[in-house]
Amino acid sequence: MSHEKIDRKELRHDGLVDTVSLVSLHLHKHSKAYLVAAVACVIAAVLIGYSSHRGQVTQTQTRSELAAAVTVEQLQDFLAAHPAAPEAPVALLRLADEFYRKGNYSQAEASYRDFLGRYPQGELVDLAGLGVAYSLESRGEFAEALREYAAFPTRFRDSAFLPQALFNAARCLIRLGRTQEALRTYQEVIGRYPRSIFAGFSRERLAFFSGKQDTAGS
Repeated sequence: MSHEKIDRKELRHDGLVDTVSLVSLHLHKHSKAYLVAAVACVIAAVLIGYSSHRGQVTQTQTRSELAAAVTVEQLQDFLAAHPAAPEAPVALLRLADEFYRKGNYSQAEASYRDFLGRYPQGELVDLAGLGVAYSLESRGEFAEALREYAAFPTRFRDSAFLPQALFNAARCLIRLGRTQEALRTYQEVIGRYPRSIFAGFSRERLAFFSGKQDTAGS
């Protein structure tokens, strides 16, 4: 049985969300909270002296260091220097992303799993869970990736990435030769998440396979 060809470029494009951008959006979204925290620290410095002010300066420097860290080595150095910093979760997720971007999927998976282990209640934990599945899929471990995608709704019930995980599960089913299950999964995406972009992708996939069947029958 011939399967739908999905190359690395397609997987990356309609696959792993650019979590670096998402993290940046997250930081922008919560910039007011960071500003409030900074103001609070300044007030504390006035009240209790220079030591608190010095701590605020250190925190600002830490954020500047993270902003400047763009390579794997720089991110690893940042995490080694600031393992308990509030910015460490973002740094670890960026590190996993960088491994993935460079095609080092084993290291990417390990870093995403490290994030899940360290920050199981973190705000970005669903991105790390999705990253694990993508790393497995990109290595061609479709059965393992399918299990991760299938478990995603249970592990991350409120995630905005539920439609994506379900759509990706269908893609893995295709690669495993389980086409009919995949088609039912595409239909499930449409039924459960009709307004999501992945409902549109699912309709395209269904049309593609319907066209193949029509061609085979003619």
